[in-house]
Amino acid sequence: MKSNMLKKNLAFIVPTLGEIAAQNEEVIELLMFATAHLEQEIRLNPDQNISCTIITVEPDTAGWQSVCSLFSKELLKKVTVEILKEPVTPNLAIAGQKPAYNFYEFLKDRAFSEVHSIDRCGVVYYPTLAKQLGLYFLDTVFVVHVMGGTIFNKEVQDNLLDDVGALMDDLLERGSLERADAIIVHDRLAWQWYLDKIYPRDDVRIHDWAWDQVEPLAIEAEPALQESPQSIIYYGSLSADSGLPLFCDAIGRVLSELKTPTEIVFVGTPHAIGGMDAASYIRLRSRVWKVPVTIKRDLSIDDEIKYIFGLSGVVVCNTVRRENLRARLIKNSGLPVIHVKHPQHSQLNVDEQTCLANPGQIANRIVETLQSLSNHHFTPSSALKLWQTGHAPLQTFENIPSSAPLQTENHTNPKVSVCITHFSRPKELRRALASLKQQTYKNFDVLVVDDGSPNPEVQKELELIKEEIELLGWRLLVQENRYLGAARNYGSRHMSGDYLLFMDDDNVAKPQEISTMVAVAERTGAEIVTTFCDVFETEKTLSGVEPPPMRFTPFGSDPALGVFSNCYGDANALYKRQAFDKLGGFTEDYGITHEDWELFCRASIEGVEIVCVPEPLFWYRVSEGGMFRGEQTQLHKSANLRRHIRPYLEQLPYYQAKLIQLAQGLLTDLPVTPVGPETRVAGPHQLRSSYEQLPYARVAIITRTKDRPILLRRAIRSALDQTFQDWIMVIVNDGGNPDTVKFVVEEVADEVNRRILMVHHPISMGMQTASNAGINRCDSDFIVIHDDDDSWEPNFLARTVSHLDTHGWNPQLGGVTTWSNLIVEHIDDEDGIVTHNNYIFNDKLYNLSLVDLAIENRFPPISFIFRRAALETVGPYREQYGVLGDWDFHLRMLRRFNIDVIPEPLANYHHRTNTTTGAYGNSVHAQNSIHRAKRTEFINDLIRGQGEEEAEMSLAQLLTMGEIQNVLFTQQQQEFERLHEYVATIEQQIKQLSAQANGNSARLQTQNFVRNGDFRIWPGPSESVKDTTNTYAYSEICPGFVICYDGHQVTYEVERRTWRENGLNLSSGKNYLHIENKGYTKGGSWFNLECAFPEVASLSGNTIVISAICRLKSPQNWFTVGGRFELGNGRQVSWAEQVVAVPREFARWTFTIKCPAVQKEALQRGHQARFIIKLPHNQPFELDLADVQVELGIRPTEFMYNGKFSFQERASMVLKKAKRSWKRLRANPLSSNGAVYKNVDIEYTSQ
Repeated sequence: MKSNMLKKNLAFIVPTLGEIAAQNEEVIELLMFATAHLEQEIRLNPDQNISCTIITVEPDTAGWQSVCSLFSKELLKKVTVEILKEPVTPNLAIAGQKPAYNFYEFLKDRAFSEVHSIDRCGVVYYPTLAKQLGLYFLDTVFVVHVMGGTIFNKEVQDNLLDDVGALMDDLLERGSLERADAIIVHDRLAWQWYLDKIYPRDDVRIHDWAWDQVEPLAIEAEPALQESPQSIIYYGSLSADSGLPLFCDAIGRVLSELKTPTEIVFVGTPHAIGGMDAASYIRLRSRVWKVPVTIKRDLSIDDEIKYIFGLSGVVVCNTVRRENLRARLIKNSGLPVIHVKHPQHSQLNVDEQTCLANPGQIANRIVETLQSLSNHHFTPSSALKLWQTGHAPLQTFENIPSSAPLQTENHTNPKVSVCITHFSRPKELRRALASLKQQTYKNFDVLVVDDGSPNPEVQKELELIKEEIELLGWRLLVQENRYLGAARNYGSRHMSGDYLLFMDDDNVAKPQEISTMVAVAERTGAEIVTTFCDVFETEKTLSGVEPPPMRFTPFGSDPALGVFSNCYGDANALYKRQAFDKLGGFTEDYGITHEDWELFCRASIEGVEIVCVPEPLFWYRVSEGGMFRGEQTQLHKSANLRRHIRPYLEQLPYYQAKLIQLAQGLLTDLPVTPVGPETRVAGPHQLRSSYEQLPYARVAIITRTKDRPILLRRAIRSALDQTFQDWIMVIVNDGGNPDTVKFVVEEVADEVNRRILMVHHPISMGMQTASNAGINRCDSDFIVIHDDDDSWEPNFLARTVSHLDTHGWNPQLGGVTTWSNLIVEHIDDEDGIVTHNNYIFNDKLYNLSLVDLAIENRFPPISFIFRRAALETVGPYREQYGVLGDWDFHLRMLRRFNIDVIPEPLANYHHRTNTTTGAYGNSVHAQNSIHRAKRTEFINDLIRGQGEEEAEMSLAQLLTMGEIQNVLFTQQQQEFERLHEYVATIEQQIKQLSAQANGNSARLQTQNFVRNGDFRIWPGPSESVKDTTNTYAYSEICPGFVICYDGHQVTYEVERRTWRENGLNLSSGKNYLHIENKGYTKGGSWFNLECAFPEVASLSGNTIVISAICRLKSPQNWFTVGGRFELGNGRQVSWAEQVVAVPREFARWTFTIKCPAVQKEALQRGHQARFIIKLPHNQPFELDLADVQVELGIRPTEFMYNGKFSFQERASMVLKKAKRSWKRLRANPLSSNGAVYKNVDIEYTSQ
């Protein structure tokens, strides 16, 4: 690197700058290094223009405000933050591996002197490869900071290697380190883990920065003003790698020896411990300690340090498994610290207290330290200061040699033989041959091998092609149909080049393909060279009119990853002739593919070097049916997969070979193949999608779905919109199309951030089987069943998890439920969700008793979050009860544990109307008969004692059943009385309607609701009333009229004016209302004139006629007019809106509004209705209004009720039923025991 550059731009790429960044050790340590390095560069090079760019992989910078304090104000002027965005051409990779490609494309448009990254996820894999090959970034210095890679982290945290994505991460991480210009070691244990797994460059600069300072920071201690309990402080991530289990083992021994008041404090970021979240693990371990326990898990690292300085006691840190940042900071703080470390580790600080990883030794050292402590408080120090104190001056990265550019004009000029295999696609073959004619490399020949194309017309075309290419010295040979492997081998035996390049007949070579691949092979000595490729479907893409829809970006060689994923590249690869012959060429199986993958695996196992060029050198054609998914490939998927692992089975010992087969089988999702009218499956094996790795989270959301993408989108969005984001979602596709689920999840892949796991059942196994399958695939402490058709309010998880945390010490608390909004809806013909009604489902529920729950399921699954520990006690969902399995689980949970109730409607329980059928039908309606049958089966099973620990009923159970019967009897009496009143009311209405119909067939009733005349009774506008958020305000202008507006965005003037002589003669008087808005409303603000009606019943299903004398002066000479019913508890029914033209000069203005019908049972005293005039938006206006009248109009004949029957048809049906019911009730009054006559045939709504 040249040192006299006038400008130097440093880049640091971090995994996140979101809210968790301040707690992330990798982010904080890299930014601390950035601060120190930037300061040093400015100090050493005062004449250079030095800047720093912080690049975040995640598109979230909410945490930057908290971490930017690591930089001084002067340094911040030189720092910019950028989000790593996806390039124009996306790559075909799972989400976890996309940053490496995205960063590669990002760097092409930037000129950085240095690029710094952490080792985990290997984001500089492709850029360092491009520099090594001489393609890009020749003068850029790549620095990789070792803090621990993906598999290292799994091992030290005692987590299983359970996802192929970890193997991909490992390949990227090791490749980044092997090609880095400099390596900064922050964790020696992580670096030691790498040493026997990588081969760094001979000239790489390695800097050991784990810790250099031998003396701890000198700090001031002051006597505490009052006696405080001594604290035993655990500091580090709350996980196994920082010694949490070992610390808890030691505490049990410590407390038996201490007599002074003591508290245990845990400080750090929580992780999973043996399938349990850290907070729950600590609560479980601390039950017998009988001392106060505090967990601080939401502080930034800097605030953690300050918090610990404010305590009085001893700090325990652990570096047995890894040298984490928190331990390195605190052991240099000067505080009383016990450093637990491995006996083989060198002692870095002779004055600190150390001990081995033994609970007894740790306990003894804690007791000794506490007994020798005086009651002092120490002056806090910042994390940055501690970090800077612990490091010697940085080494610079000057004079690192640049990389030489790739020489595509090769002086050795080796001969290349290109073999194109062809089968019945002469048009594509001509296109492939034409692309070879455009090659910049000249020393090559071409051999076309036709694999027995059977069509005579194709053979005629091939004869013409043969004649054309022979003029170029190229050849075309024909063999009997033996498939791809045999065709390529046949071609190789007839080619004489030093290198062999294989192409398919539908591939299209880019002009620099051969020259680049040969240059790379000669530069690196690689015996096989693969390359990126761009995908095309149409000629527009090839011509450059459209960008490529996708890019295939293989990694290179890795024998472990090669078992599960073709990480090597496409069959369009360059082979050294000697290597190809040594490997024996392709195997020649007929009818199956993966012959190229198999050869790559064989080469990788035998040590043949494979290099992938990270640039697209050819075009790969895909059909519209799917990318890389030929019909033969899918039909014979298992045979194809077995083919490419044959090299492992042949060369490994038997037991290792079987492990390879088992691992491949467990991680492979095979398609379900239709056979005749039925579907043949291998059994109900749950197939885990390889979509991405599922991290640990406190809450597991189990979503059951089957072929309902519209609702599944809403369910996922419901989780993404939560204010509490520590969750993972397991989507159990119960017999539906897997591609449907994958498509919906891919739409939100960037937002999901590897938090969704898909489990596919080849056939439907039932709701409760799906629930259990989802629960078994995660290890979260809290679980909630979120069916695909339900949703949450944004604060559901925050409120419920907070409640469980607050009452976490209560072992009898199994879970918590909330009230639910019951939303009635249907799916329209355009796949839209149309809402009909919305009310609180269980707003009388404040406490849960077994008696109440035994009558019916009082809450839906969407509103219930429960502890995994409680689930393990009561057992899983019982699959035999199907749609009533939720009720059964709730009963068993409540029998063993308490369930608290949060009386707020935080969940949304969606019902589709009975007009919605098929996949989108709601089980309450679509499976109503199944519900009834399962209910009977369920009750009978419980009475018989099936599935219970005791077959005989206890006295408590008998009493409970008696109480239930008593409650049911009481409810029956109440319902009958209500039914009796209901039918009597209908009879009265029949008489009224008949009388009205006979008297006036058009106008049912005329009633003047509002008559404001000339506003002469108006005393003037009232003071505006605003709510606490200052966004809603209203002002009463006269009885019945209110101006409502956005109190933050809207200003206006209102007054009563007198009519002038030259104006219109108002019959009602000489005064009118004047409203003037001189400014502009903004954004989503609003400005309404509203009139309230005192009752609703007369309006239901009717029209109202509104008239007034008015004029409007504004650019927009029209109003939007509508209204709504207000039915209490927040329920509203909106009226259809309409646009009404308004004159610019005074004139009579009349219009009609249709009011929707509301079931009479929903109407109560105190309910209101109001019509709304929406005044002009985002523009000034003047409105004059007088003589406003509102009258009841006619009942329209065309009015549709529920989108199915007209009101008259519906009324006729109800009246017929009412007459029949009334006759039966008169003939059969209440019996002496209060039983309802069983043949009553009438529909009504139960309250």
